[in-house]
Amino acid sequence: MSATFRTPTSAAGPNGGFFAVSQPEGVTPQTGLLAFLAADSGGFAFLSGGSDWELLARIAGPSTHLSAVDVWWKARVPADDPENYIVQIGPTADGVVAIVPIVGATGTPQVLAGSLYAGTTDVISPGGDPPSADGLEFRWAAGIPNEATISWNTPDGYQKILDLQSEDEVGGSLVWRRIYSTTPADPATHTASDSLQFGAALTVFVKSAPVVIPPDPPPFPAFTPVKGLLPMQYRVHDALTGSYRGELRTATDVTFDRRDGDAGGFSCWCPMPNRREADKLARLIPRDPADLDSGPGRLVVHPWRSGVLWGVYWLHTAEIEQSSRLGLGLRMQGTTLDGYMASVSLEEDVLFVGDQIDNARAFIAHLGQDPRSNMGFTLMPGTSGTVRELAAKIADNTTYGRVLRDYARADGGFGYVINPTVTETGIERRWVWASPQLDFPDLKVTFTQARNGGEVTGFREVRSALRGATRFGVVGGIPDGDASTERTAVRTPLIETAHLDAGWPIFDQRIIHPGNSTDMTELERYAAYYAATAAGAPRVFSADVILGRSSGFHPNMIGGQVRFVMNNDWHTPTEEGGSSFNGYQRIIGWSLTPATRTFGKDKLQVITAQAGVGS
Repeated sequence: MSATFRTPTSAAGPNGGFFAVSQPEGVTPQTGLLAFLAADSGGFAFLSGGSDWELLARIAGPSTHLSAVDVWWKARVPADDPENYIVQIGPTADGVVAIVPIVGATGTPQVLAGSLYAGTTDVISPGGDPPSADGLEFRWAAGIPNEATISWNTPDGYQKILDLQSEDEVGGSLVWRRIYSTTPADPATHTASDSLQFGAALTVFVKSAPVVIPPDPPPFPAFTPVKGLLPMQYRVHDALTGSYRGELRTATDVTFDRRDGDAGGFSCWCPMPNRREADKLARLIPRDPADLDSGPGRLVVHPWRSGVLWGVYWLHTAEIEQSSRLGLGLRMQGTTLDGYMASVSLEEDVLFVGDQIDNARAFIAHLGQDPRSNMGFTLMPGTSGTVRELAAKIADNTTYGRVLRDYARADGGFGYVINPTVTETGIERRWVWASPQLDFPDLKVTFTQARNGGEVTGFREVRSALRGATRFGVVGGIPDGDASTERTAVRTPLIETAHLDAGWPIFDQRIIHPGNSTDMTELERYAAYYAATAAGAPRVFSADVILGRSSGFHPNMIGGQVRFVMNNDWHTPTEEGGSSFNGYQRIIGWSLTPATRTFGKDKLQVITAQAGVGS
């Protein structure tokens, strides 16, 4: 699980002695607490209450001015910890403190202390090497102004958590960002709005606990199955912890898929031929809906094929039914984890400014700040070079999944997919991206069709003008303004495609921007994306293939290249006798239907993008 933090508490204590700060809400014995404290005169500062607090670092100036700029740590919060913690400072001192609850971390945070500064507006938090490629980084700056109310800047690449000040005395600023690599962090400059008599800053690294979801691959019989017929197993786990719950041993009529930029699905029918099988399924889907230990919404299913993990699907629906045709059974449906993200509503306005990939990662991390919605994604590092803000509001009545999907769909945007990957320590739920689209040309596979056989058993090519247009525009939101004046929604100019010059008629798409943005640049990016991907009569190609043991296809090949070599009455041979349909296409999705009694081979449908087929 990636380390995250939840809503902090804070307090300021003027005029010395003692003051209290409340315990953050929702803490558990597994929660750690980071406290950021600063005090001016008095020569000392102390934090107490409940189990022991550990002082990790302190920068101190003259006892008559800046007694402490501190970071404190409480590794766990026992159930009997008090509702308030106590800060003790000098008898005439002022102090501030913020307590940040940390979940999903391991070990003691690493703290780097900066220098003491005097008579300046700027203090610098030191750079350093993060202890791991996954974690949190905090910067805490504090100082004493000349009896003035101060505000602080937010260093580039960081997000503000809070500013604190005790009247017009000591004040501080806390910012953060997520760590994605072990690349050394640079020093950061924190600028106060008024000159500081004394000031200092610290850097804190928090290391994420490793995600351990045991892969536990299924056993296989000691024989080699015929081509296209390999054993499948469907193992069920707790969605948040990964703990093993059971198997769908009787699953049949199974289909599951994955898509580029869209949620994939899972469905199956589990017959209950006897009480024993019914009892096994009842341990996963309780007979009593009031039993919250298991059930749809809490579980994920891992389909395994010949020792290869083909996905992680959040099980959201279970239907217990009986009919004369099928008998008694359980029908289950699920979605990929990006589909799960579309089921978590955004309950806080967010704004991320920076490279679009940094923004996307920060947004996913925002989802994971609550451990109850933290699916433990491992986020691919790197940047795209495109800087554009990600903004979403509660008023949009939207979800994390919808915001991320719509944000990616812009001219110069990016593609993404969640690739479950088996490692030596377990299963990583890897969020993988590429810009402007998922495109991994080194991942290649070939399927053939000939008049006397081959893996390809059928194909389908759809070209529909109803899915496209020869002119594209976007309608945004209504700008703020005087309610007494007439205001209209922002509209982009129409983008004309090359089809019009080629003699095609006009048919339009005016797309409603999902976030009702009023930023013309953002709206034009959105229009350009659709003009590039849906011009004219967009083509979607798919082929059905029999999937053998050594086909070379891997479920994490979304964005990879597939080559179909086909020979039929539509795809006629070339003059040299070769196949006229013979080139690589980008994979944008697949669907697997494992073997059944009526069709004894695994059937894979591979879906490719609009790009034409080269010869």
